[in-house]
Amino acid sequence: MTIAIQFNDVSKAYRLYSSLNEAVIDRLGFHTLRFWRPRPKFVEFEALRGINFTVKQGERIGIIGRNGAGKTTLLKLVSRNFSPSQGTVTVKGSVQAIMQVGLGFNNDSTGRQNVQAALVYNGLNSAASKAAMADVEDFAELGAFFDRPVLTYSQGMIARLQFAAATAVRPNIVIIDEVLGAGDAYFSNKSAGRMRKLAASGATLLIVSHGLEQIREFCNRVVWMEKGEIVADGAPNDVIAAYQKAIEERVGDQGMPIEERAGDQGLPVEPSDWATNLVSRVHLRKDILAQEIINPCDEDEKLEILSNGAAVFRFPSDKFVRITNLKHKDADRNRAVVAVGANFELKISLSCERAGTYSLKYVAMIYGVDGKRVASIESPLDRFTSDHGVERDVRMSISPLPLGAGEYLLSIGVFDVSVLSQLSVQNRLDYVSRAFCLKVAETNDSDPPMFLHAGAWLLGDATTPVSAQIDGRI
Repeated sequence: MTIAIQFNDVSKAYRLYSSLNEAVIDRLGFHTLRFWRPRPKFVEFEALRGINFTVKQGERIGIIGRNGAGKTTLLKLVSRNFSPSQGTVTVKGSVQAIMQVGLGFNNDSTGRQNVQAALVYNGLNSAASKAAMADVEDFAELGAFFDRPVLTYSQGMIARLQFAAATAVRPNIVIIDEVLGAGDAYFSNKSAGRMRKLAASGATLLIVSHGLEQIREFCNRVVWMEKGEIVADGAPNDVIAAYQKAIEERVGDQGMPIEERAGDQGLPVEPSDWATNLVSRVHLRKDILAQEIINPCDEDEKLEILSNGAAVFRFPSDKFVRITNLKHKDADRNRAVVAVGANFELKISLSCERAGTYSLKYVAMIYGVDGKRVASIESPLDRFTSDHGVERDVRMSISPLPLGAGEYLLSIGVFDVSVLSQLSVQNRLDYVSRAFCLKVAETNDSDPPMFLHAGAWLLGDATTPVSAQIDGRI
């Protein structure tokens, strides 16, 4: 059978600079003029190491592993977004990659204009382009929004348009990185049908997903990656079983009740209640950690107590910004009970450990009791100047809260975006996992929300909230 993708001893390393200035100086070669310190300040992060990997035409490969394992980097090498630091990557045939919701779209252009640009880029003639455009419009089901700017779309609408445009071209190789779950249940089923047709047509599929059932459904081979290397490569059931067993073994005594773990460390924790019971469940930990913005080397999470007595799981960091407190207006610690459809506001307190100008973004991940992420809420850019040791408060406001009755866990992260615009392990400053417990309760006069509402963030001393899109899987 024809080989579609070939990796030969491939490694990929990134330079992580101490500041934006250092990155610019190094990229432009100006560091050679700085005689007192010619070497720019950076550390090298090796995302992939010695990868040997062959994909035959028509194979359907699922790539699994925890965040930071190197899965997305591998896909970006296949899609030719960048070149390896060492080794060779050979790709035969046309490639369509869906790596991030909205990536490659011009927000000021309409959906139709963005699709037209994509079709021209793929070299379709007039007749083929017209047929593909009709297919995209029919499949995405955006109605009048197809001729409106993309900036007016929800995340789910963007995902639908992106998936429809990428698969209407009928490429030789399709790459999908964690976007099939961005739409609603109806569109997910519709996308699954198209994926089956692509597989039947002989297209090669590469899928990265934390949804192991999705991997089982679409893939006839699974590759498990950890710390930039391939751990296992084989039949889906065998590799997935080994991966799940390894995750369970990593949990170890992390599954003991939170008050017992705190007692072992000499930390005071309030008696067990619904929130501590929720946090302590083993399967929640392993499922949630597989979706967090953390690194495999972060396995040794540390239980810490915030200034208000709330217990959180922090991943050790020597960075210059730390989360010091999380507070809901109606609760003393890291838990709150709110009604369905109520407004929800969480204050996040930070300590800036060095003086300077900061460019930060914040993200909240919301998980259900089954360990699956139901939403992520990313803030706009927060740029400010701070003195050493100054506290800064940001407030995340969701009005109304688009969650049904039940119990939820929130993880909170803060990221330095002065060098990297995306939120990743490489620019993470602090991260507290399963840090806030939320119970949403039905009342006699409460109705479940019908639509997904945008979140808002109050940054520092600002009085006007800044809107932020919720990436919802509710």
